[in-house]
Amino acid sequence: MMLAGGATETEILNAFVAKYGERILAAPKPQGFNLLAYVLPMVALAAGLVVIAFTLRWHRPQRVEPNAVPPEEIPEQLKTRFEAELAGFDAPRRARR
Repeated sequence: MMLAGGATETEILNAFVAKYGERILAAPKPQGFNLLAYVLPMVALAAGLVVIAFTLRWHRPQRVEPNAVPPEEIPEQLKTRFEAELAGFDAPRRARR
């Protein structure tokens, strides 16, 4: 009816806002309290990304440097004892076969 009367889109929108309030608009004007509808999702997204980044960083496995002694530094006496103990573990397996 208003469109047929020659009213522009802006005039029609202003008439509806005057009658029903700004909640009638799909996207309220970004001013005052309505600005929260534009800013809050971005703030929530940024906060979520920060929480995810800290969580991933906190749960990342720590790199542990090995404390192994190079084989050339192991005394011969210890090598012999180690081989003897390993042979003792292998003996019961051989007996079962």
